[in-house]
Amino acid sequence: GRNAMGLLLFTNDYELVQKFTKSKKGVDKLYHIELSNNLKAADIERINEGLKIDGKTVEVEEITFVQGAPKKEIGLRIKNTGNSVIRTIFEHLNYEAVRVDCVTIAGLTKKDLPRGHWRHLTKQEVVNLKNG
Repeated sequence: GRNAMGLLLFTNDYELVQKFTKSKKGVDKLYHIELSNNLKAADIERINEGLKIDGKTVEVEEITFVQGAPKKEIGLRIKNTGNSVIRTIFEHLNYEAVRVDCVTIAGLTKKDLPRGHWRHLTKQEVVNLKNG
């Protein structure tokens, strides 16, 4: 969505696409999120406990403040396939996600990859994605 950036994974492997989009378990993703204002400790607790939004429980694996950054910057680890779940969580609590940066997807990272560049996955990375 708007203000989103970070790691993207492109594939034409049908089996892998199914795993990422149809899995009941979801795929582990880590985001660095900047909010419009500081996140309250009480809201972190609410998110950790699982939010009920539109009749569905939205759960996160982990949410923390980014060390050494303002309290409006958080790290969020989630296993979910929905594209808008992050914005939904924060809009439900009256925050705006100003910036959403996907840092890792299923163990893959954008580390050492300059912005706007891409690379092929190694054979081992593909095996790990399929087996993980």
